[in-house]
Amino acid sequence: MTKTIKHNIDIHQEITDAVVESLQAIREQYGKDHEGFAWDKPWIDTANGMPRNIDGKPYRGINVLLLLIQASKMGYGQNIWGTFKAWKDKGGKIIKGSKSTKITFYKSYVAKDKETEEDRTFFILKTFSVFNIAQVEGVTIQDDTQTLINTVERDKLIDSFVAGTNAILKDGGNRAYYSPSDDFIGMPKLEQFKTTDGYYSTLLHELTHWTGAMKRCNRDLKNKFGSQAYAFEELVAELGSMFLCNKFNILGRDEEQMRNHITYLDSWIKRLKDDKKAIFQASTLAQKAFDFLEGLQEEEQKKVA
Repeated sequence: MTKTIKHNIDIHQEITDAVVESLQAIREQYGKDHEGFAWDKPWIDTANGMPRNIDGKPYRGINVLLLLIQASKMGYGQNIWGTFKAWKDKGGKIIKGSKSTKITFYKSYVAKDKETEEDRTFFILKTFSVFNIAQVEGVTIQDDTQTLINTVERDKLIDSFVAGTNAILKDGGNRAYYSPSDDFIGMPKLEQFKTTDGYYSTLLHELTHWTGAMKRCNRDLKNKFGSQAYAFEELVAELGSMFLCNKFNILGRDEEQMRNHITYLDSWIKRLKDDKKAIFQASTLAQKAFDFLEGLQEEEQKKVA
């Protein structure tokens, strides 16, 4: 049975417009020519962990981005979300005047192919609305991800995570990069960064690039600097880094790093305006990279066991 994906163009456009609006706001407020540049966080706030539903199941792909943007915009203290019905079933009541956040899912159905008369499974992109726990009365959920951990222990967890990938790291030099030809990650030394969070957020960005090798997630890494394809890979790496930063509660980068990332904003905005499916594609690839890195941890644990 063949599978064909059928998209709803309006939904793609609506979601893309929302993301572009968010990026343009960042570009206007924190752009490289903006006086008093003082952005000490990744391009969306990563203070509250990965977005998850009432039952603790994490959201994935484009929905992670959409919910993180909204949580950052509204200053929500917890990244717990649910539909109107889900909150009602928990005994909660949506606070009057609360505005829902739209996220997406694919709904499948089987239909006959008009030409071959064969059954095919189609997937239609649909949306549904969720509310953050801050918009709900009568429900309290213990958020285990908010358990504070000192930075020393957190950094050990990140070091262990990176080591678990068996990626080759080379310290020294004045730039962070992944070399596809030699398959290693080059990083300045930790003491060269203004903050520890700056070091780790950069490392996780490059680690996402590392997943793009043919023998891993097989993304095209042979694009010239300044090209749209190069900027798209940077978007994938930035989203992947964002997912990982949320996992480890990494809160910020230093000013110079943020200046460097801001330079990609115009390219990202242009790509998203030209192709309403680009942010969906980038989010899917970033999720695949995240899942790949998580899978490597499981493989290492099996070896130890």
